[in-house]
Amino acid sequence: MSAATPEKTKKTVPGAPKARNNQGLIKIFYGFLLLSMMFISLPAFVFSLIGTLPSVAAWVWDRRPSKSAAYTVIIMNMAGLIPVILEVLPLGQNINSGMPALESMENWLQIYGAAAFGWGILFALPTLIRGFILRGIESDIAKNHKKQEELVQAWGRRLVTADGHDEKVPDKN
Repeated sequence: MSAATPEKTKKTVPGAPKARNNQGLIKIFYGFLLLSMMFISLPAFVFSLIGTLPSVAAWVWDRRPSKSAAYTVIIMNMAGLIPVILEVLPLGQNINSGMPALESMENWLQIYGAAAFGWGILFALPTLIRGFILRGIESDIAKNHKKQEELVQAWGRRLVTADGHDEKVPDKN
């Protein structure tokens, strides 16, 4: 016995152009870029391969269709990786000439530190934004309480309800 499952349909605006999914094209482009780097400079290829592991982890971890969290980590990871790649790119295809750069802890600290900063942005920013929003809401509540007290001073504590009945407003205490 098989149960029919309803198909998920996307709501679209009539007459709007269809959105294209370029994910496959982006993967092909980066794959080609990585492979071409292997033929240009082997040390740069090794840095790219190992240095982008935090980006791969972020891509797998972020399940949202927008992949905004992954892009944050990828951008920060690339900010740490690109200067190192530009340093080893002129060394050419010889892995032995690139070994000092590959063995340098400062390079790996730069690459993974930048990626860690991207992860830090992901985990710290929502808390900071929530704090700013709550502070704004609390400020608005305080302003509204002040306005309410001014209205009570001007008009008294009696309230006319929507059905015309007159009732006393309870004290805040």
